[in-house]
Amino acid sequence: MKRIAASVGLVALGVSTLQTAQGSDAQASKPWSVSLSLRGFYDDNINGTKRDKDDSFGIEVSPSLGFGIARDQTSVDVGYTYSGKYYETRPGGSSDHWDHTHIFVAGLDHRFSPRHSIGVKDSFVIGQEPDVLRVLNAPTATFQRVDGDNIRNFGGVVYNTEVTELLGFEIGYDNVYFNYDDDGEGFDGFGNVVPSNSGLLDRMEHRIHIDSRWHFRPETIGIVGYQFVQNNYTGDELIAGNIFTGTVESDDRDNRTHAVYVGAEHTFNPRLAGALRVGGQYADYYGGSSNDDDLTPYVQASIRYAYAEESSVMLGVQHLLSATDLVGSASDYVHDARSTTVYGSLVHRIMPKLYGTLIGSYQHSTYNGGGPGIDDESDDFFQVGVDFSYRFTPQISAHAGYNYDKLSGGADVREDFNRNRVYVGVTAKY
Repeated sequence: MKRIAASVGLVALGVSTLQTAQGSDAQASKPWSVSLSLRGFYDDNINGTKRDKDDSFGIEVSPSLGFGIARDQTSVDVGYTYSGKYYETRPGGSSDHWDHTHIFVAGLDHRFSPRHSIGVKDSFVIGQEPDVLRVLNAPTATFQRVDGDNIRNFGGVVYNTEVTELLGFEIGYDNVYFNYDDDGEGFDGFGNVVPSNSGLLDRMEHRIHIDSRWHFRPETIGIVGYQFVQNNYTGDELIAGNIFTGTVESDDRDNRTHAVYVGAEHTFNPRLAGALRVGGQYADYYGGSSNDDDLTPYVQASIRYAYAEESSVMLGVQHLLSATDLVGSASDYVHDARSTTVYGSLVHRIMPKLYGTLIGSYQHSTYNGGGPGIDDESDDFFQVGVDFSYRFTPQISAHAGYNYDKLSGGADVREDFNRNRVYVGVTAKY
């Protein structure tokens, strides 16, 4: 209790210092912004394990920079956020008490004419937590903190053109790259492969989609589309099996998928809008010795509602094939997982200066392959976070929050765990 009180004291000192350093009015029209967050936290399961759990108090320091300009036809935004977390108890596998996270984002939108536009975006992350490494709202491949400077980069470009008043097209390409710090497979005393994170999860994902967009009404757009995905595992390591009887390599899990879907985007009123895409997805697992295939539903849906001033709710669901850190046996290894993810957020202005935020996600993953105890078994992963923010001024706010993670593992090799995190802190912006 003394240690968390000390953390709160440090946060309070940061508030007074930052308030003195800044003026009372922000330059709302300036193209750049800076912010600094200081937090004290407690994490009751820093490694995400079921037995012999390690807990820790800690301090987080997070500065960020942003720059954005908007012109008649072109807008550009770039940003960088650093997070340094000091754990009083050193996390498992870590060489020191610090976690360092770096997040770079950039985006460009340009309208060539009223009928032609392009958007480019990129997000580059170095971090340890799975919710930082994954692509926004995409399925999580691993559920626990992963030590090291793990890299994820997501980039994409989308071109929109209106051929007629009725018909338009959207053509896009996305690229996701993962590179985990832990590399080099090992072997136990019987010759069984002990895989590394790089061997299991290093990969390059390419996505190309083309949507025909039918403008039936100003508020309604019908969609008929196709998506191609190429997944290449780049670890170049052994990931399963025994050196005497047979092994599996990273690129044995290479695959490609084809999805065809129909859908719609509809604006019910200025405050309420939704989108839906439903269809089928065919997967060709060509990387291994057997030419397996799979056919699954393809679903993406979301709805947003701004129900009051500075208050809104969002809910989404998707069903996709996704990567996983499970591999199983050499004779029947895991190709991927069929993952259904439900996610949502609520932002509510409780009082003129008090805001509450609730976020949550639920992921149900069923494994494709892996042998007895894994094949067709399922895991359920829950994440819930709540944050209360009190804005003393437009530049200074105080925060208190709680995050809960829970994994219910159906696969024999997966252990359940719970993780609780609480924090208090302050953020200053200029």
